[in-house]
Amino acid sequence: MTDQSLLLILGFAYVTAGFGALISPSFYMKIAKERSFLGGLLRLKAFLLILGGGYLVSAHRLMWIIDIPSLLALMGWIFLIKGGFTLAFPDVSTSMAGKIAGKEWSVVLIGSLVFGLGLTLTYIGLYM
Repeated sequence: MTDQSLLLILGFAYVTAGFGALISPSFYMKIAKERSFLGGLLRLKAFLLILGGGYLVSAHRLMWIIDIPSLLALMGWIFLIKGGFTLAFPDVSTSMAGKIAGKEWSVVLIGSLVFGLGLTLTYIGLYM
């Protein structure tokens, strides 16, 4: 799998997630209020983040130059740290998610940022 393919996959996933948060923020707020469902979902997400982050880090060495492999390695480290934090401190993660997603403006803001990140990654994957 090429670096551009990985960026396209990540970009499409972020565009879809951001678009969903922008279209129906009430759904994300509802999920955040149901802590039992959110806890299991966060653990699954953390496990997938660790797997994906581990792959990105092992496949791409981080060199301090601006290029696609460095971007993927940096994203891999972010995924590993986020996944490890979620698995190590599940109560903190669920309470933070509940507080952040409990307000509609924060869901729309985060959705917009995720959507923008997805568009950027998709553009880089397609044209660079």
